Amino acid sequence: MPSHVHEDPLAFLRPSENTERFLAHLIDLIVINMIQVPLIILLFVQQSLMNIVIASSIATLTFILYFTLLEGIFSTTIGKRALDLKVISLNGMCSPSLRESFLRNTFRLADILVLYLPLFLMKGGRRIGDLLANTAVVSKKFVRIELPPPGSGLRKEIGESIVKALSLRLESLDIKPQGVPRAEIREYVARILGEGEELVDRVAYFISNPSLQLMTLGAEGIAEIYERASELCSGECSEILRNRARIIRALYKKAERREKIGFSWGRGFKRLSPYFLLSIALFLISSILAYYLKPDWMESLTKEIFGKDVIPSEESPLTLSTVIFLNNLRVVLATLGLAPLIFMPFVTLTVNGFLVGFVLSISSDPAKALLLILPHGVPELSSIFLSTAVGIRVSRYMLDSKKWPRAREAAMESVDLMILSFIILLYAAFIEGFVTRWISNYPALDIAFSIAEAVIIYLILRSSPSSSRDLTS
Repeated sequence: MPSHVHEDPLAFLRPSENTERFLAHLIDLIVINMIQVPLIILLFVQQSLMNIVIASSIATLTFILYFTLLEGIFSTTIGKRALDLKVISLNGMCSPSLRESFLRNTFRLADILVLYLPLFLMKGGRRIGDLLANTAVVSKKFVRIELPPPGSGLRKEIGESIVKALSLRLESLDIKPQGVPRAEIREYVARILGEGEELVDRVAYFISNPSLQLMTLGAEGIAEIYERASELCSGECSEILRNRARIIRALYKKAERREKIGFSWGRGFKRLSPYFLLSIALFLISSILAYYLKPDWMESLTKEIFGKDVIPSEESPLTLSTVIFLNNLRVVLATLGLAPLIFMPFVTLTVNGFLVGFVLSISSDPAKALLLILPHGVPELSSIFLSTAVGIRVSRYMLDSKKWPRAREAAMESVDLMILSFIILLYAAFIEGFVTRWISNYPALDIAFSIAEAVIIYLILRSSPSSSRDLTS
């Protein structure tokens, strides 16, 4: 590949301003709070640990679902729409799919923790979620013909190509200046076109009036100007102009590809297997250490947590299952969403391993305690191991900027696995609510049931079902 060719179409472009994005995000946060605050207040009226768990889970899920569904279906949110911003996929140069939107907004958790600093540091004004989902936020202000500021020889070449392409197009349009063009733009154009005062005035006036550009040419016509300008130069100049044309078209293009949904995790799990085994090993090591070391701080923490009636005993199995599912789903999403910051998968594994090991160590009957954990623990931990394995794999590639495309591939490949892990979590919550206490009274059946669960989950993860359905992105 020639040295001047860049895989990143935003390497020299910034399709939206940070100020616009922050204002849009502020509006979205207000909308999200309007949705979830009444429910959270209602939960806190009767203060209990169970209500705190439910409230924190609802807050996380509402946040992710709001952005995922609106951007995946409409390519924008309420806040972005107010600021004329849209999300596009750089994979197909069209609106994002639900998969891309899910990745973009799950990894938003990592962006929040670092205060959105990547927006200021990354090329094209993209955050971590944009990099891993290969998306970008584009302002409708980007749909205009504009000249680059004076500077390098590359900027000069870009400006000359745009002016020449536009002058050729205006020859076929009857546009007469209705006012005085901006002086600096007219001077810029005059240096390129030289003689022909009337043409200079027309080109300068047209560039000075974005609304006239849209009314006369439309978005497609503006994209054609950039496309034609790209043919008048070469190398980086041609690439930048062509990419701008593609991004403008993507802003108005619906995804045409058809996506197969939800049944292709086999190959992804095969690549994920080493990280899955690493997750199991780290969990077991943490459990064993906690079991034998019995640190004092863990004893006080465990008594603080488990000494409280998290879910009152009078609650129905359905309530128990619902609360457990919401809490575990929040943990899995947080583990995945914070994975780019490297530490989160290891924190999740260590904390869960220490808790399980320590609870067993202080139990008067460890064998009985283990039987109470196994039936729901096998699927629940399988789901957690999937999320930590994905997190470790993605963060490993992100340590080297040259491997970010592989991180993006690993993240996209994980979507089906994460959907499967959510289903496994739902099953685990059902087992814990309706089955665990009963089956723990029959040790042989408990162990056989748990082994069967582990085998079935492994076979499902290794499978590559052929049945699938198409869904337009």
